[in-house]
Amino acid sequence: IAEILYNRILIYLEQDEKYLILTDFHFLWSHYPQNEYTKKLQPKIDELMTYFIGQSSEYDVDKSLDLLFRLSKYPTDLKEVIFTKIGDIYILKAQIAFSENDVQNAEIYFGKVVEFAPLKMSEVIFQKQKMCSIFIEKGDEYLAEFLFDEANLEYQKSFVLLPKCEYATTAIEKMKTTQLTYNTALEHEKKASQFEFKNDFENALKWYKSSYSFFEIEKVSQKIEIMQNLCEAQNNPRKFALKIV
Repeated sequence: IAEILYNRILIYLEQDEKYLILTDFHFLWSHYPQNEYTKKLQPKIDELMTYFIGQSSEYDVDKSLDLLFRLSKYPTDLKEVIFTKIGDIYILKAQIAFSENDVQNAEIYFGKVVEFAPLKMSEVIFQKQKMCSIFIEKGDEYLAEFLFDEANLEYQKSFVLLPKCEYATTAIEKMKTTQLTYNTALEHEKKASQFEFKNDFENALKWYKSSYSFFEIEKVSQKIEIMQNLCEAQNNPRKFALKIV
């Protein structure tokens, strides 16, 4: 049987029937791994593997993976090349998941890279750091708009990829400090507004200034100027009237 398969594979080689060659060789190798005919065909099979590895680049990612995994089951000196290619495709799938804001699947695909192509670990770490920097940058944009929940959500995504991400930890600490200061400023602004409603401009001015000392909010700065004018008008109306004439 081994000789028959060998001869048939030679015919397929002449006819350039690549898929039929692989099918017969898989049977030959599975049943007669140490047979002389199997060993004779190995160089031809490696040439064929090179073709199929290149061909995998012409397909979409899932079809490419399917082909490469099938190739990996054959005896060949190109196994490392095949698994490296598989790792490249899983990196691409992780990038696609990231672009779709699917960080959980991105992490799963990065895990597949390390599983099948462990030599790509440094590239995986680089890609993860790059993605985390984008999460942090987006979080900082939300923070600048005082959207603390949204900022925190972006920062937390970093920990899915890098559980000990120092940059995300620092960003969250900064956010918490900013949030505390901002909330205190808002509380003091609210107290100032209550005094203003009662026409108690002196106390309103004091609390607006206190609010501004915690966080420099533009509308509070405007309120301080208004309260100062109202206090002056209230305490010395003649002098204030001459001032604005």
